[in-house]
This record gives sequence, C-alpha cells and structure tokens, in this order.
Amino acid sequence: MTATLLALDVREGQAKATRKVLVRWQRKPIPRRDEERARLARDLSGLIADHVAKQSEVRRMVSDLVQRVTDKSPDEIDQANHFLEKYLGIIVGLGEAFQGFAGKVTAAGLEVKGLDALETAIDEWKRLREDLPERFALAYKPVRSAVRKRVAKALAAPPMATDWRSLFK
Repeated sequence: MTATLLALDVREGQAKATRKVLVRWQRKPIPRRDEERARLARDLSGLIADHVAKQSEVRRMVSDLVQRVTDKSPDEIDQANHFLEKYLGIIVGLGEAFQGFAGKVTAAGLEVKGLDALETAIDEWKRLREDLPERFALAYKPVRSAVRKRVAKALAAPPMATDWRSLFK
C-alpha cells in the first residue's frame, strides 16, 4: 500500500504544479500572431488529451488501492480513503482548470479539442470520489462477512408466496 500512496503523492504534486501553470497562463493575454494562437490551441488540446488519458489509470488505481486495504485496520482504510479523496479532488480541480483556460481560448475564436471527453472524465472522477466511502466499506472484510451472512439467511428462508393479483382487486 505504501508504494501506491507514494505514487499518489507524486501525482498530486505534479497535478498541483500543472494547475499553477494553467492559472498563470489563464491570466496572460491570448497571443496576437496566428501561429502562436494555433500553437496555443494545439498544445492545450494535447494537454487535455493527456489528462483525459489518465481516466482509466485513475479508475484502476482506485480499484487497486481499495482491494489492497481489505485486510487492513480501519485507520489504514481511513488513511487510504483520505488520500484518494484528496487526490481525486486535485485531479478534478486540474480538469476544471483546463476547462477554464480552454474557455478563454475558445472565446478568442480558437478551437480546443477534447473538451467533451474532459467533461466526461471529470464527471467520472467526481463519481469515483463520491463512491469511495461505500467502496471501502464494502471491501472491508467484516462488512463483506456480514453481508454474506444476511444474504445466506435471506436465501435460506425465502418469503412466503403471495397472491399478488389479490392486491389489485
């Protein structure tokens, strides 16, 4: 688990640095020369594509970390949950920074590619973040055992058959 947390920490630092650069560039005026404007739109489109490409990697990393902590203590699970919530928040914030800068660039009449895919990725990262507590809870061994017992109990004593048609008479 430590290696995964280290990787998250490194990626978090990279995301924060990228966001700072985007905010700084958003404050600058859009270049006047056509070549520079085209290069800016192309570079921004490439950066957005790279950010969106991490979507499946992030999903896999979340699943991996959730599975790794199933046998850990509640404190370690809470730590993993905290790290992932923080990391996903930073990734979403970076995506929103890309959207903000892209809005400025498109308002200047330039085409930025990948905005729909970026919005889809941000929505997925937000859902992943919202679902983290439930995913960790369901992966925790005592919870899984309790769920298995309740399912087995329910299957062993199915409800009595009813005449559902009589309910509509």
